[in-house]
Parts: sequence; C-alpha cells; structure tokens
Amino acid sequence: MGADALALGLDGLGAEEAYIRAWADNLASLRVMEKLGYVPNGEYIQAYEGAARRDRRMRLPREVWEAQAREPATIAGLGPCRDLFGVSMTDRRSDP
Repeated sequence: MGADALALGLDGLGAEEAYIRAWADNLASLRVMEKLGYVPNGEYIQAYEGAARRDRRMRLPREVWEAQAREPATIAGLGPCRDLFGVSMTDRRSDP
C-alpha cells in the first residue's frame, strides 16, 4: 500500500494498523514495505500454482507511521464520506 493510501487509512480514518503481504521472493515489494515502516508479522507457506511458496506478512502500527519524518498528506472531502467507512471522527489533517 502506498504512502497516500496509508495516510487515508491511518490519518484520515483513524486506523490503528495497516496490514500487507508479499511473496518472500518479491524483494522489491518487501523493501518498499520496509521503507514505509512495516514490521514483520509472520510467514506462511501457501499453495500457489501447484507449488509451496513462502508468504510474508507485515504490519504498520500507527505509532511507527506517526514517528516517521514525512510530508503530511492533505485529505480533502473526507468528512462527508466517513460514515461510508463506518467512522465518525474529526481529524486535524482532514477537512471535517
């Protein structure tokens, strides 16, 4: 998940964590996840096209996300949509 999608979920909608996964041999995706602040959250063996493949799971806790030095995202127009996400909160970085 890209930084903008993470900002929407964690900053705009108040999620506590984000979760993601990648195949263990997908090193480029795993490096991007690490740069975004994701931490390991388990490994699983999955059947894929008739063979066993290692699946790596990662999570990004809110406190890790908030501790990163980054340009804050501006989220416009989220206020009226919060109910569609089941969220009723006001966030300083998003419009009400």
